[in-house]
Amino acid sequence: MFVPENEIILLGDFNVNFLENGKHRRSWRDVVSLISLDQLITEPTRGTEISRTFIDHANDRNPSYIANSGVIEYGLSDHWFLLQNVILL
Repeated sequence: MFVPENEIILLGDFNVNFLENGKHRRSWRDVVSLISLDQLITEPTRGTEISRTFIDHANDRNPSYIANSGVIEYGLSDHWFLLQNVILL
């Protein structure tokens, strides 16, 4: 199994809603770009019957090591599962 030394995968609930264009979103993008991370999820990650938000993020320094990523809507919580398949060489 091989993962490059400089690989960073940052996943989690950061409470920065990418569906809104505000200062928190801009600040978050500035921070992750400083360490060369790309956002891999592109859809809402949390939902209820009346709203949707995009507050859970999956960021990666080298997306070529990611086979696929996405969101699985599952009713266990109001947050959905993030999926990220990492290619291990």
